[in-house]
Amino acid sequence: MDNKTVEAIREMFEERAAIVEHDGGQPRIVAEAIARSAIRVYELVVWKAQPGDSPRCTAMVITPGQDFIQVEREARESFGNRFISLKEVPRKEVKAVIKGDGT
Repeated sequence: MDNKTVEAIREMFEERAAIVEHDGGQPRIVAEAIARSAIRVYELVVWKAQPGDSPRCTAMVITPGQDFIQVEREARESFGNRFISLKEVPRKEVKAVIKGDGT
């Protein structure tokens, strides 16, 4: 993962943990565990223009808790025939980034 994606994942984690702690009234350690388990990261690939045109565009989708089916449905609705693929980044990699062990 590039540095921008790593930073975005860590920011999402901190934001989710703060929300759970503040709005949910949970202790920080519990809030962090909830946030860590909720964050999902997906790699989205779409055509920049029309199918068959080059180049393709790859983006990372970082979401607090949406499952693969939800994200894929939204991506297909948003990008239509420009949608190529979507895959989930392994949870182990996401957790390593949140802990500061992954880049």
